[in-house]
Amino acid sequence: MSINVFVEDPRLVSVDSHNSPTNTAPSNAFDYSCAAESPLYQQLGLSCLDNDEVLALMELSPVERKHQGVFFTPAELSRLAVEKFSYSLGDGAILDPACGSGNLLVALAETFEISPSLEVTLSEWNSRLYGVDINESFVKIARKKLVKLALSKGAVPSGEKTPGEILSILSNVKVGDFLKEYKSYCGKIGGVIMNPPFCHIDASGEIAWTSGRFNAASLFVVYAAEILPASGRFLGILPDVLRSGTRYAQWRSRLLKTADCTMETFGSFEPGVQVDVFILQGKIKYAQEEVIVEQVAAKSSPITLLMEKFDVSVGPVVPHRDKVIGTEAPFAHAKILPAWETVDLLPERICHAGRKAQPPFVAIRRTSSPKDKYRIVGTVVNCSELVAVENHIIILAPKDRSLLSCQRILDFFRTEHVNNYINEKIRCRHLTVGVVKGIPIGGAADGN
Repeated sequence: MSINVFVEDPRLVSVDSHNSPTNTAPSNAFDYSCAAESPLYQQLGLSCLDNDEVLALMELSPVERKHQGVFFTPAELSRLAVEKFSYSLGDGAILDPACGSGNLLVALAETFEISPSLEVTLSEWNSRLYGVDINESFVKIARKKLVKLALSKGAVPSGEKTPGEILSILSNVKVGDFLKEYKSYCGKIGGVIMNPPFCHIDASGEIAWTSGRFNAASLFVVYAAEILPASGRFLGILPDVLRSGTRYAQWRSRLLKTADCTMETFGSFEPGVQVDVFILQGKIKYAQEEVIVEQVAAKSSPITLLMEKFDVSVGPVVPHRDKVIGTEAPFAHAKILPAWETVDLLPERICHAGRKAQPPFVAIRRTSSPKDKYRIVGTVVNCSELVAVENHIIILAPKDRSLLSCQRILDFFRTEHVNNYINEKIRCRHLTVGVVKGIPIGGAADGN
């Protein structure tokens, strides 16, 4: 049976320490001072790679960068990922299917031995490292970083090859589109390590587990699992919505049929990037097991879940998009709902043709961060007429239609039990209907 394991690793769950600046160099940092004296070092401009990265990014417009999901993996996170991947020669060649400027490849190569000759070293590394990216400038920088690392570890160039010929030794780090070319890597690699793009793409008719626009990172994982051999391993740095979002439940189920997986929370990708990530590790099974862990757990669990006592839905009103038509009704949205209170009147009204909510109900804010004091913040709405509810609100309608059930569950949301449950299940900044439905409530709605 495949099991989702949430591992508590201090380096993964300590978001504050991850975001804090540090002046301490990593323990496996390399001394580039001797390598910098090499003519090849100067000819390739290896002392200016940070500037090259900035210039390569500046060549992309904001729209292109968002469309391509360009965020280079921080060095600290790259090394942590490689440490957890625990690469060995027996794993065969490793692929980064969205290598960018090569930070994960470099972190892997930091664990490799070298030969005295630079050319031999790069040739050996090239047989063990595959990288692909759609951006030619990033790929060139990735190759240069690997050359710089080999020089810093003591490999010496023969002087018989030009700088261009040196870079061309790393032929398996190349320009390409993994989502179109992934089948070409079947039989060539034994593992995958990646920080794929987090951008959204349109689902094709060949994708059965989702539709419409979805996060591209999920497809990178699916294709990586398809091309790996039995017992092949993969590691991905992924947006937390893939771990916890209702939209990706089928994706998770599909993955669990294919591989034994662990999912470890990490927190913010890096300072200034408001995306929480997790580290997914998987090992391809010898046989396909048709087991969906969440379904099995739900069937065998005697615990009362929130969805057994409340109907849970998202408010249908999108104010700046929906047409102003239909019946006028009180309008519930986050800015006017006082936290932890019961309201009988709402100061705003709206005309909306969509579904209305029947009071009493609990309105909880979808925006929620792991840093908040309470992961769920709500208000009991007890108006005398149907209420139009904004899209950033999740509606909990008690199945017994009682005000008391609403007030009891609202009190329950302020407990540490709820905070711990939500923080374990979801790290992104929006609550999902699926996570709220699955909150174990015991007898909270009954006053027990």
